[in-house]
Amino acid sequence: MNIIFSYVNLFVNMVNISKGGIVIRSLFITGTDTDAGKTAAAALLLAYLKKKGIQAAAYKPVQSGAEMIDGVLCAPDVEFYKLANPELAAFTTYLLKKPCSPHLAAREEEIEIEIDKIIEHYQRLSSENEFVLIEGAGGVMVPLRDDGYSMLDLMKELSAPVVIVARTGVGTINHTVLTAERLKQEGINVIGVIMNQMTIEDTKVEQDNIRMIELMTRVPVLGMIPYLENPLSAFGDSEMLEHLFSKLMEVDSNE
Repeated sequence: MNIIFSYVNLFVNMVNISKGGIVIRSLFITGTDTDAGKTAAAALLLAYLKKKGIQAAAYKPVQSGAEMIDGVLCAPDVEFYKLANPELAAFTTYLLKKPCSPHLAAREEEIEIEIDKIIEHYQRLSSENEFVLIEGAGGVMVPLRDDGYSMLDLMKELSAPVVIVARTGVGTINHTVLTAERLKQEGINVIGVIMNQMTIEDTKVEQDNIRMIELMTRVPVLGMIPYLENPLSAFGDSEMLEHLFSKLMEVDSNE
């Protein structure tokens, strides 16, 4: 069933972008590694889509490091999305308490991660919304199960176009190029990279990193999230959001 779904979904989720507007059926946000800034990028994109009037849902299939909030186990990433859009439909399928790789957290908590359940949840969200933003856990090779099934395998199942979130500083070229090349080797449509300025860095280094990533991956850098002392203030910054995500309107989904 999963194989059939993947081939059908490949066509359903194609990106259709034009100068007149943006229509994205789904987008999978991954990172070069843990804490690269996926959740911040996802929340900013959700704020941008809200301003564009697009009915979006956010989906975090597996959240490790879940937290108790008012006596209820919650996904911190999902809670952050809701700061960008309090009315957002945001969901997760598996909540794991241990802040580690999902396969280990699931094993210790005696939870079996069923991929069919994730696919069914995603299908339902897709049928009820114009757009579904999916955020992975860690980088592309993070295992979800003890049998080695990884985040990369889930990306292939869902067939959604991918955006990579990467740091701007030293070391990012290697991590980003390796991530992009592995995704492309697996036939996954990588539509761009979002750089995340997590600290104040040498501007010349950052700009050269961006240049080399575009050159070596042949994937466009869509924008750079500036260093934000107060990330919440960025959700209402229309000019910054437009600057960060407007290149999505120029992407050719068939490349």
